[in-house]
Amino acid sequence: MVVMWPDTERREYLEALMEATQTAVASGEDPFELHKTICVPEFKHLRGYSSRVEDNARRMLTYYGIGW
Repeated sequence: MVVMWPDTERREYLEALMEATQTAVASGEDPFELHKTICVPEFKHLRGYSSRVEDNARRMLTYYGIGW
């Protein structure tokens, strides 16, 4: 049985990741390397965080670059 993150926590994680991505881009960080440095430490306790955060950050960059 797969245990999913609670919906509220997932939403909060994605919102925090979106904010971290926007802040990093606005500060002039290289968007092609950004996924390696993005960190949302308040969500490190979530199962799969370390394996997903880079891909999620890439997705946020895509969203802000070309849209959903």
